[in-house]
Amino acid sequence: MKNALSVILYTVIGLCSGFAAAFVPSTVRSSRDLQQQQQQKQQVGTLLEASSSKQSWDALRFIRQSSRFVDLPFLPRSATLTLNDVRPGDILWETPNAAKNLFTMAPLDDVVMGGVSSSTFDSQEGRWTGVVTDANNGGFVGIRSTPSFKWNMEQCKGLQWTLNQNSKAKRRFKFVLRDSAEFNGITWTTSVDLKPGRNVVKIDFRKQVPALFAKTIPDQIFKKDNVVGVQIAYSKFEYDGDLNPNFELGPVDLQLLELKAF
Repeated sequence: MKNALSVILYTVIGLCSGFAAAFVPSTVRSSRDLQQQQQQKQQVGTLLEASSSKQSWDALRFIRQSSRFVDLPFLPRSATLTLNDVRPGDILWETPNAAKNLFTMAPLDDVVMGGVSSSTFDSQEGRWTGVVTDANNGGFVGIRSTPSFKWNMEQCKGLQWTLNQNSKAKRRFKFVLRDSAEFNGITWTTSVDLKPGRNVVKIDFRKQVPALFAKTIPDQIFKKDNVVGVQIAYSKFEYDGDLNPNFELGPVDLQLLELKAF
């Protein structure tokens, strides 16, 4: 049983590490070289020990979350995506018509990196709630679109989120777009301070920050004709070693109302 769990954990850690790339610092980043593979094996051993002791890390939740976003070698692969043209004014997601949305969102928390923060997403209400903790060197909760899509947004300048931020204080969230299906691909990130109550967030394609494991990557070009994912994260990490100045441990409560192109 332990050997089987080890294989599953090692496989999923290698595949899903890139999906946390916008939220965690480069010190936990993986690569394909032999030295890092050995480190991943050591990490699996640590996680197995944690899961069999009194530590609160949840291996089953880890597998359940990460498997929503990766094709595992021992499971059927996802269908090939169809490219859809998106024009300014197109509504891509909205809460009142949840049943008609072509995608929803699902949690992707720091459990994928060994943490114990936890969140849930209610697709009918568009409400994302959870609790973030820095235990086990964690410190973020996130949601990502599922299933994946493929948008051609060459005619657009950006995306606009309308949301309710249900805390009593200003909080800084990361709004992320992906233009690559690579596991360790660049994340195009916009950090925004949300006030309590209703917020309208405009993500200007020209002002996004290309990042990988919370480290900025210069000289990148955003592929507007190949947008394949959207994410939102609440993380204690900002960029290049800086911490989020408007971050507090504890409850997170954000309601997504609408996503449209402009």
